[in-house]
Amino acid sequence: MLAKGIRFPNPFQRNHPLKERLQGFTYVYFYLFVFISAVTGICIRQGFFSTMERKY
Repeated sequence: MLAKGIRFPNPFQRNHPLKERLQGFTYVYFYLFVFISAVTGICIRQGFFSTMERKY
């Protein structure tokens, strides 16, 4: 089965135009930040950061 949708340009290939490489890096950064946000949310929800609570 072929996946249809937006083509994901490889940002590490030098033969692609600069616009496509920047688009590829934007996708990489976006999904990296989504992953970091999801992991952080799971850690907060599970209480892994309970030692970092505010102490006033």
